[in-house]
Amino acid sequence: MFDAVKEESRAVREIFEESCASIQSWDNDYEMTHKTPMLSECINQFQTKYLTKQKPLLMQTIWKTQGQSPVLADDAFDIIVWSDYAFSRLFVDSAFKVERTMSRYMRASARLARCLWELSKSGKIRLADIYRQMAFGNQTDKEFSIQGPKWRKYVTTERIAQPILQKDVISEIIQPGYIEHLMPERRFDQTLYFTVRH
Repeated sequence: MFDAVKEESRAVREIFEESCASIQSWDNDYEMTHKTPMLSECINQFQTKYLTKQKPLLMQTIWKTQGQSPVLADDAFDIIVWSDYAFSRLFVDSAFKVERTMSRYMRASARLARCLWELSKSGKIRLADIYRQMAFGNQTDKEFSIQGPKWRKYVTTERIAQPILQKDVISEIIQPGYIEHLMPERRFDQTLYFTVRH
């Protein structure tokens, strides 16, 4: 996000300066639970001002099964492309509510605000240190998980219910004989495995 606006680093710093500079300790759970909504508002201001600078970030594949069965539906596959700004809304919008301890959403928002602020000051950050320092006693390998109902409020296309690619594209994507070697302990592997045998 910062790379797209680095020529305007002074203006970016002005958005974050008051809120970020007032933080005494970025690893203090109590302080950060109360200041994260303010940091999230800074992210809102930043994204509103630079909305036209957002860039594609992530491709999310989706697949559809026949009801609860592990067999693919006829209209089986599609893809969603998230921009960097859109993807951040998944955690920023949930970080406004003050909780008793830092939630994953609040932690992600606070880290994003801190990264943008530090980049606006010097053009450099020590990302590993920020992540380690702002762990708040939690696992850091999974920043957050987003369940279907939460991300679907941002993705309103009918293609969620009726994906564009038919299940027969499997033969174009996966070479013959490879599905038999899948270990169906993962849900998608299991779906492919059972669809081929159906």
